[in-house]
Amino acid sequence: MRTTRGMWLIAAVALAVGAAGCGDDDDDVVTIPSSDGSSPSVVMDAHFNVEQRPYMTVTNGSTPQQANAKPDETVTLIATGSDTDGGVKTIEIYMIKDSCGLPDPDDELAEACFFDFAYVVAANPDPDVMKTAGASAAKSRTVSYNVDFPHDSTRSFEAEVSARVTNWAGDKVDSAHITIEGRT
Repeated sequence: MRTTRGMWLIAAVALAVGAAGCGDDDDDVVTIPSSDGSSPSVVMDAHFNVEQRPYMTVTNGSTPQQANAKPDETVTLIATGSDTDGGVKTIEIYMIKDSCGLPDPDDELAEACFFDFAYVVAANPDPDVMKTAGASAAKSRTVSYNVDFPHDSTRSFEAEVSARVTNWAGDKVDSAHITIEGRT
């Protein structure tokens, strides 16, 4: 009988803790103020799918990071923007991609290289971007993106990635960048 009572007590406590965690989502939202004097913050992680390899993290104000990727590797980027007193309007991941491949047909000694400008590869905006002061907004937003590195031996690839958070006051904050190079 003790075991049964003990199990019921454990189950009751677990249920109470679970119910407390599933309550109102007021902890995740904030009322958009008419003016917001604080800046949002941003953090971005790069997760490598190679065993025993740690992930890298950059924030606004941190030092840029650099890593090498293996052929056929996928690097997962996860960015989170936060503004606990003004709310997050959007979180975005930007990428500049350079790739070089087979020799240029016009010059046998030169590789054909392609350089892209920074562009948004993933975004998580608030569903109602027209909100104004007094409306509710999320305190944080998260977005992810996978960078796939080529597997053939005739190409090199470099991706420079960063994240940008924008709050409802229009303040934009960028993370430091992570440069990931791959030569197959």
